[in-house]
Amino acid sequence: MNPLLQKAILEAVLELANIPFAPQDAAQQQALMRQIAAFADRPDGVHWMAQMAAAHWSKWLGPAELRGIYCNRYKPADGIEADCAETSGFTPADNEMAYYENKANEEQRKLLKWQHEAAPKRLQ
Repeated sequence: MNPLLQKAILEAVLELANIPFAPQDAAQQQALMRQIAAFADRPDGVHWMAQMAAAHWSKWLGPAELRGIYCNRYKPADGIEADCAETSGFTPADNEMAYYENKANEEQRKLLKWQHEAAPKRLQ
């Protein structure tokens, strides 16, 4: 395993240990590191995932939910995609809502641009 990735996973597990009910003993943390290593292959992705979990979780939600957060932004190394079931802002419904909001904002920007381009022509 890439030493930078290994370091990122260790740092992530230590950061996640601050979440109530997260794995605390060495054996549990080793198991969690193996689970993260199965799907994560980017040190920046591991750091981002840990930051998001720490920011959004008031209690430990488990490695499946961590995978869901990671998959929200990055392709999993093992190819097994997952969604979050409980993490607000990362569920399929949240993703769908964000997609449609982005589409609506894009259409609004286009409309305003077209109106702006057409305005001088109407005055002539």
